[in-house]
Amino acid sequence: MISEEVETLRRKLSRRLKGKLYLVVDTKANKLYVKHGMTLLWQADCAVGRGGRLFDQRTGQKWEFVTPRGEIPGAW
Repeated sequence: MISEEVETLRRKLSRRLKGKLYLVVDTKANKLYVKHGMTLLWQADCAVGRGGRLFDQRTGQKWEFVTPRGEIPGAW
């Protein structure tokens, strides 16, 4: 049953998080979540990069609009 699978995954995730504080950025919904373990502490709308790049030919300055993906070890 799918509800049992979901509960099993929640337990595994909870053990892995061990009550740590972390951020989740949902790039599809443009949402930022602050969580402590499995508990949601705060959420907000946010802007994410679309992957575009700009280059100013006059000055040579470059801008890259990318939201990093993955995990930053030891950030918290």
